Amino acid sequence: MRITNFKGTMPRTPDKKLPNNIAITAINCNTSDGQLNPIKEPLSTQLLAKAGALRSIFRCGSTWLSWLFETDVVKAEGINTDNRIYYTGDGYPKVTDETIATSGGVPSAYPTAYRLGIASPIEALTVATDKIDGGEDFGAVYTTVSYTYTLISFINANYSEESAPAPPTPAVDIKGNMKVTLSNFVLPIGTGNNILFYRVYRTATTTSGSAIFQLVPTGRDGSGNFTYDMPVAQTTFEDLDVESVPQALYQNLSEQISTEGWDNLPDTAFGITQYQNGILAAIYDQSVLISKAFFPYAFPRGINDVTIDYSYDFEYYPRKIASFRDMLIVGTDANPYVLTGSDPAFLSKSKLPFNEACVGDMIVTEIGVIYPSRDGLVVCDGVTVAPVTTDTWTKEQWQALGPANLKMFYYKDRLLGFFKGTTTGFSYDFKRSKTIETISLDEFIFYGGQLIEEESKLYLLLKDDTLYYVYEWEGSSSIKDQTWEGYIHVKDRALESLVRIEGDFTNGTMDLILTVDGVALDPITILDDDPQYLPFGYRYKDLQYSFTGKTLIDDIYIGNSRGELYEGYYE
Repeated sequence: MRITNFKGTMPRTPDKKLPNNIAITAINCNTSDGQLNPIKEPLSTQLLAKAGALRSIFRCGSTWLSWLFETDVVKAEGINTDNRIYYTGDGYPKVTDETIATSGGVPSAYPTAYRLGIASPIEALTVATDKIDGGEDFGAVYTTVSYTYTLISFINANYSEESAPAPPTPAVDIKGNMKVTLSNFVLPIGTGNNILFYRVYRTATTTSGSAIFQLVPTGRDGSGNFTYDMPVAQTTFEDLDVESVPQALYQNLSEQISTEGWDNLPDTAFGITQYQNGILAAIYDQSVLISKAFFPYAFPRGINDVTIDYSYDFEYYPRKIASFRDMLIVGTDANPYVLTGSDPAFLSKSKLPFNEACVGDMIVTEIGVIYPSRDGLVVCDGVTVAPVTTDTWTKEQWQALGPANLKMFYYKDRLLGFFKGTTTGFSYDFKRSKTIETISLDEFIFYGGQLIEEESKLYLLLKDDTLYYVYEWEGSSSIKDQTWEGYIHVKDRALESLVRIEGDFTNGTMDLILTVDGVALDPITILDDDPQYLPFGYRYKDLQYSFTGKTLIDDIYIGNSRGELYEGYYE
């Protein structure tokens, strides 16, 4: 008998019906190439200093950040030299970069962060008019204006956030020899933002006759360029161009206000993810909220301006979202949905006619988004939803695993899944096989991880006793012991007398344990690829053969003569 082209396990299939190359137990082995190849040990890369029960990690630049909650993290698109990230799950949605995250200098407190987005001011400015000092009496009315202002949260030199505007002031008639002084700028306290500036806008009449708000200068800098940000320490703003003759309101108005109708994410929004073209998406209650393109902090939802609404409501509660080929796959408590389109205000929403609820994590692969349903893993490509593990687990077996605690990674063309709070996971070559290999983390308990795609490295958050570490998956040169157990059922047969393993014994030996009709025989240690005698005098109907060790195995031969133990015998 020759056993070759090894596969993992198919728990759904009764042991007696399995071919001899399908395992009933496959632990810490990789069968992608048909070999039994033991996986490497994970490599400890960092002890995490934060106290408490850690549940998430993310590497921001060269710094590992950790959280006590399950967080979703998105890297800023485009040139991102500051390593800016946005995340949800740790209180209100937040933004940080590598410098800010570590600004406290205490690793146990990382990350420091600011709130993502700013709530708009709720009170209008107060407008006062007066004659220009030393000037003549007021002249005739030459314009009528209104004012508003916004808040600016400074993150770094490359990135700031601007709020929606305050309510506009009542219209004010402007006469000759008149200056305007604005007050009642309100700096909100305890918002979590880093608000350093105000921006003032004034209405201007367009050629079509409509009034728009445009940015008003605060003055000029040392190079003669107009400045627009008013420090929050300043309590009044004077709209007067002192360089004009005669002096008048600033005429060098800059850009039109763009933040009308913008809103920040609600405190309880979660699942933030990258969609397309600089658009972010997040889940809130029974809706998915969409951001302005290239403004990751602005999520209009019809509150400040009912005509600007980028929220999409669903019949069922959304649980996870993921982007796939310019589509947003939305996993809900029942059917999945798909959002498509490039304009966040006019996305198309489609309900897929497949009742496959999302009960856990989502992972994106080149064939679609894979997520756990109540029946097993399913794949959604935006058009169809298909079961992935129907031949692997029964519904009962799958639910016993705890799919709600499953965290998945698409790593080196395989699906790696780990169950949070446990020491176990699985490796699944879902595109080529229906079998799985079990992963044992030994004493380590899994809670989270991150795939660094540009390095093709997977890092895991593992608990060892009371401490939490970041481990690089298979980063060590040490080899784990693998166990592969096969099964043969016959009517009645004498136990063969010889066994030979063809493989690579460089990393260690292999122990063979035979279980004959439920009775385990003494272990046999196999040192090399020479034939090895098996115990004499046994007959069996059910034979289990378990191989444990660090040997890479190409073929296993079991027979009664030396000729049966070599490949040429089977040609």
